[in-house]
Amino acid sequence: MDFQVLDAVDNAPGWWNFLLLTKNPERYLELDIPGNCWVGATATNQAEMDRAIKVFEQLKKRKGNLRFVSCEPLMGPVDADLSCIDWLIIGGRSKSKGMPAGQPEWKWVWNLMKCADRAGLGERVYWKPNLTIVPKGYPRLQKKKPERTRLLPGQG
Repeated sequence: MDFQVLDAVDNAPGWWNFLLLTKNPERYLELDIPGNCWVGATATNQAEMDRAIKVFEQLKKRKGNLRFVSCEPLMGPVDADLSCIDWLIIGGRSKSKGMPAGQPEWKWVWNLMKCADRAGLGERVYWKPNLTIVPKGYPRLQKKKPERTRLLPGQG
């Protein structure tokens, strides 16, 4: 097997990071992936998410790569423990030959956000520009209230 691409990645200057994205995440388990790679898997439905999570649980134990899942296009409901990933990408279906653009159901996006919150992903959720149903009112996306200041005597 020819590993020229991974060799080039490994020999790249330290300020370079590379993103790998696959629909076959089990392949990562067969490779020695350099530390300057973000490893990602496409998961458009529950079965693909389960497959990605199973692989990333193993990668988390033995590798230091940043792990992400791309749910683009999100095509079904997903409920998963996302604690083994570092980033989540959510998107709609882009227009392509023979396929119109489309949006996932709101409840699918909402449920995936709850999974991200339970995993502590915080602001590490990327909304693809083709996703028009971003939950703007989702509590974790709102600005925090300013802390109360203590009044000094006479300011009351």
